[in-house]
Amino acid sequence: MLVDRKYLDDEEFALLFVRTQIKTTLKGPKTIERELIEKGISKEIIERVMATYSEEAQFENGRKAAEKIMRRSKKMAKRNIIQKIVTDLIQKGYGTDDAKAISAEVVSELDTQAEDAILAEQFAKAVRKNSRHDPKKAKQKIIQSLMQKGFSYDSIQGYLMEHPLEEEE
Repeated sequence: MLVDRKYLDDEEFALLFVRTQIKTTLKGPKTIERELIEKGISKEIIERVMATYSEEAQFENGRKAAEKIMRRSKKMAKRNIIQKIVTDLIQKGYGTDDAKAISAEVVSELDTQAEDAILAEQFAKAVRKNSRHDPKKAKQKIIQSLMQKGFSYDSIQGYLMEHPLEEEE
């Protein structure tokens, strides 16, 4: 009787569930599929209703999620931001290729001036932290610290050329 009156309709429930998830969350398709499986929806129904989650909608939700991650990661090197975005998007249920494409697009908007400012800030922090060492060891520790934070050796060396350590001069 409940099925006849459509009070119990797995396909309708799944369709509404997917639409709600698309509009209200930034979850990827794999996460939504997993949640439907956990709710006991059959694979055939899941395949039909997941077709409503278009590539464009997936990319747009992924982009919003990536921008949110990037806002939280302001003090990180560009390389680390890319890695964090890819990892977080995969955890949210996006495919690896989609996550990489989304992160590349979002991070391309990050300008080099912003990264230079982050490098300058992290450099100053590393100098304060390692000032107790002799100049040669301090320089090594600073370079090591900045590389661990995701800055390239070349950009660190370039910054050191422009801003030599006080004891080295």
